[in-house]
Amino acid sequence: MAARTETLAQVGKREGSPWTGLWAVVAKEMADHLTSARMRILEVLIVLTAVGTVYAAIRNIRDATSNSSSFLLLKLFTTAQDPLPAFAGFLGFLIPLIAIALTFDAINAEFNRRTMSRVLAQHRVPLAVNQVEYHLLER
Repeated sequence: MAARTETLAQVGKREGSPWTGLWAVVAKEMADHLTSARMRILEVLIVLTAVGTVYAAIRNIRDATSNSSSFLLLKLFTTAQDPLPAFAGFLGFLIPLIAIALTFDAINAEFNRRTMSRVLAQHRVPLAVNQVEYHLLER
C-alpha cells in the first residue's frame, strides 16, 4: 500500500520546468508552417495588398499630408482611395479570414488522417496547465 501511495505521489510531480521542450516544438512548428507553400501564398497576398494600398495612397499623398507633414509613413498605410479601403482595413478583413481558413484546414487534415479522436482525447493538456500553475504558485 505504501509503495502504491509513493508512486501516485510521484505521478503528480514533475522534476524540472514544464517549458523545457517547448522551444524545440515551437521552432519545428514554425519551420514547418512558415516554409509551406500555403504560407508563401498568404505572404504574397498580404504584400500585394500592402503594395496596392501604398500605391493608391501615394497618388493622394499630397492631399493627405497638406495639413501636417508628420507621420508620413503612417499616412501611407491609413489613407484610403475611394473604391479601396486603407491597408489597416484590408488587414482587418484578411487576418480573420486567413485564420478561419487555416483552422478549417488543420481540422480537416486531422479528420482525413483519422486522428481527430486522438487529438480530442488528449488529457495531458489540462495536466500541463495545472503543472504550470503549480510551479507559478510555488514561487
